[in-house]
Amino acid sequence: MIGLFVFLLALFVGAGVVWWALNGNNQNKDKKNVGAGVVWWALNGNNQNKDKKKLVKYLKHVYPLTDWDSVSAKNVVEFYDSLGFVYNPCSQYLGKDLTGVNTNPLDKETLSFGQIVCATIWYPLNVCKDYYPHRPPKGWLLSFKDYHLNNTHSVKSNGKGDIKDWTSYRQTLHWGVSSSGGEVSRTCRSGPGPYWVTPFSIVRDFYYPNGIKFKDGNWTVKCNMSPSLTNHGCEWNKPKNWTEGYKEGDYIEVTHAQNNPGMAQSVGFWFNGLPGGGTGIFLKIGKTHVANNKIDTLYTLFEKLKGSSASDLSERMKNTKFSGKSGSEILKFYYKTDDVDDITWGYANGEWTPMSYTADGGVLVDPSANSWKWVGNKGILNASGLMNKDKIATSGPDGNGYGRNMTVKFSDIATWWLEQKGVSGGLTKQNKKLIVDAARNPVNDIDYFPNRAGGMVPPDEPICWLSFVLGIETIQMPMSANDNGLWVYEIIDLRFPTPENTPGLPSKYEDWSTKSRERIYGWIIDSSAGPIWNPDGQGWWMVHTQDFVSTRDPFNLDTGNSCKNIGYVSGLTSESCKDPFPQVPAIPGLSSAGYFDEEKRCWVAIEGAGWQNMPCVPGSLPEQYIKIPLMYPDIRPTSGGKDVSVPLQSAFYRTNIQMQSPRTTELQKIYS
Repeated sequence: MIGLFVFLLALFVGAGVVWWALNGNNQNKDKKNVGAGVVWWALNGNNQNKDKKKLVKYLKHVYPLTDWDSVSAKNVVEFYDSLGFVYNPCSQYLGKDLTGVNTNPLDKETLSFGQIVCATIWYPLNVCKDYYPHRPPKGWLLSFKDYHLNNTHSVKSNGKGDIKDWTSYRQTLHWGVSSSGGEVSRTCRSGPGPYWVTPFSIVRDFYYPNGIKFKDGNWTVKCNMSPSLTNHGCEWNKPKNWTEGYKEGDYIEVTHAQNNPGMAQSVGFWFNGLPGGGTGIFLKIGKTHVANNKIDTLYTLFEKLKGSSASDLSERMKNTKFSGKSGSEILKFYYKTDDVDDITWGYANGEWTPMSYTADGGVLVDPSANSWKWVGNKGILNASGLMNKDKIATSGPDGNGYGRNMTVKFSDIATWWLEQKGVSGGLTKQNKKLIVDAARNPVNDIDYFPNRAGGMVPPDEPICWLSFVLGIETIQMPMSANDNGLWVYEIIDLRFPTPENTPGLPSKYEDWSTKSRERIYGWIIDSSAGPIWNPDGQGWWMVHTQDFVSTRDPFNLDTGNSCKNIGYVSGLTSESCKDPFPQVPAIPGLSSAGYFDEEKRCWVAIEGAGWQNMPCVPGSLPEQYIKIPLMYPDIRPTSGGKDVSVPLQSAFYRTNIQMQSPRTTELQKIYS
């Protein structure tokens, strides 16, 4: 019995020893792990707190309605690193021209002295000191320097380093063609950020890994935009499925440069959408139509109109010459056919004659004009460096791809595309449909080229007209061809002012709604330079815009305030209207003055003056950009060898040196 007791006792003690060996040791390990966790938190948590302090200094001026003190350091850091757009007033480039040749127009020692060139030297904005330093966001970002030096448009940021070394955008000349009619050099092209975006900014590469690529001396592309692929192949996609567009009533952050709604020939109000946010300016989506790009939008809207009966259109077309007509009948009135493939091809290839007019009866857009076909298909493609001589997708050894280019029609690109696909028969009706479908929804790499050439201006007016007829308020094109060779999220808003929605609108504009459905646009007038915005109508359109653009709390979108001072500023005198935004540093050589009318309103949405980037909230960072023009430093062509540019560059260089560098003294001497 005693022996059994001893045996059981030994067994119990042995089990205890084994348990201690296993669990006691684990407890010690846990203790060590806890200690390691404390050390990790001490290092990383403290770093996040330091990061938050710097980032909040920036973020509170973009999102003033957010209580940033109540947001955890972790959430602040994650939010900042998810943004699709970051204002960077600290951006600077003080190196030589990106060709390696000094083309500074103010340097008497160069052949470029006194000439109009593509400026590749700039300094930070005056407001840099208020937001510096903070770091760039993490992820794949569009890089101006890498695009122009190495033909690499997208670079991965680790979120470290100095933000002054980053910018995604430098705008130079339109569509990659020079004022003399020849192609521009690689160093003088715009981008890689969206063409109509606010300068001094960082933009995320939303489409990574898709887009143009330069590899082994040649340009290639990766599309993967098939709807059968999740998110069209886009790896970075926040919020999820943004490539499918936003729903009516949703908010999307946008940017808009220039104080008119867009080009006169493009009729509507154009925005760049930022799916990841970052501008602090929110557009509320109206009744919407979503398509990939311009050709896809045109095609699907024509389909929608063709399928509309006279009854469907009765209310929309009341009091117009199309009252009682079906969609098919309206199409046949203009095109002598209701075949959607043929009509869309005609716009892509520049075959249709003028069908739209200004308030004065002048032609708004002639799709068949060589200038539009040339700009649309030659210039835009060249801006990508994708075309050279009479071929497509070829390049010089350095990837310039800017030789003289005779490919000027969509049909040239279509013929090349058919050859590459091994499709015989030429431009038959069936083959044209194949090409239009490729332009609408590129699945293969070579589809990028008809898609690219589908980004010209002639589709703009019919897209807007069809929207007016069908009662669509907001067009979304999440993968639209951009002037820099990439894609861009383009939005057209068609909510124009009426006496019912815009108090004070002059009664002479009350027929805008009816006339627009007959393709007569009362807000566009004739001038010696071609169609332009009616200056008064432009201002009133901007007043109405305040109804659906706002500042909001990104963590609670129900909290928001409408933007202010987009059309006119109240409460100013005629004298103070000469500088309606005195809290924003002036730009030498440029006027930001408003127009003071009899009603004592200071209009700030006026051509050649007023604001240059959309204001929203006084004291916010977006407001600090309102005096920065789209092309900055300013670049204008010469006229008969005479410099006709405004004196912006020299004044800018003399007065705007904010950051010290080893070259500052030298540069000050040059620019004085």
